[in-house]
Amino acid sequence: MGIKCKILVALFLLVTCHLSLVTVARAQLEIAESFDVKTEGAADGDIVSYTDQGVVLSERDHDDKVFGVIDLNPLVSYKRQDGSGMSIVRNGTVDVNVSTANGPIKAGDFITTSFFKGKGEKSTVSGYIIGVALQDFGDADGETASYTPPEGGGAKQVKVGKINLAIKIEFAELNTARSANRLLDALNVAFFRNTQDPEKFVNILRYILAGIAVIVSFSIGFFSLARTIPKAMEALGRNPLARTTIQFGIVLNIIFTVGIALVGVVAAIILLRF
Repeated sequence: MGIKCKILVALFLLVTCHLSLVTVARAQLEIAESFDVKTEGAADGDIVSYTDQGVVLSERDHDDKVFGVIDLNPLVSYKRQDGSGMSIVRNGTVDVNVSTANGPIKAGDFITTSFFKGKGEKSTVSGYIIGVALQDFGDADGETASYTPPEGGGAKQVKVGKINLAIKIEFAELNTARSANRLLDALNVAFFRNTQDPEKFVNILRYILAGIAVIVSFSIGFFSLARTIPKAMEALGRNPLARTTIQFGIVLNIIFTVGIALVGVVAAIILLRF
């Protein structure tokens, strides 16, 4: 084999290896897996969340259960033998359905879930996101759709369409510093999200009432005992002959305190069980 043939063969092998590596790297970024989507009408590009009902279309903002994006034509997909389920991408780049419900989207903006079922929107506050926008999307793009905000005020017209997204599911800090404010903000979000589910709201209310019952009972017992003991000790110093009676009174107060605390615990147990 001549030198020229060897050079051509080497170049061919080099190009082939390069293309293979690029293909594999790209495939690794867009590997999908099949899941059953419980929500009817789920479409390519919709954002899904994983709940106790299974995989469903996301339908609230900054959903901490956000799971991925439906991609019906991924580069690589692990499919079931019977062909059931929908391909969902959880990493890499993918086309995702978005709306301008929270304003026009610029490349580099964080994209989060929204109350517009299955559609993403620009994130403007701290919370969970699905990824980063790789292109702009504004009022001149996509199609017009009607959207009713959860806070009321009637339906409004927004634009809906697809943009390329780099998936990056995480909690993103946009407007909250790492301080006590962040903790309060997180507690506030967690509580009011759960109030959307009546059953969860009742459970939260039970825990709150149970906690209040325990705190009140212990507080009453503690302050009662704290006021009685100093007076008993003072009376014992003034009248040593009444030692037995005073000590008996102290014991009764301790029993009374324990009894009040037990009443609070029992009340808390009843609230949690019924």
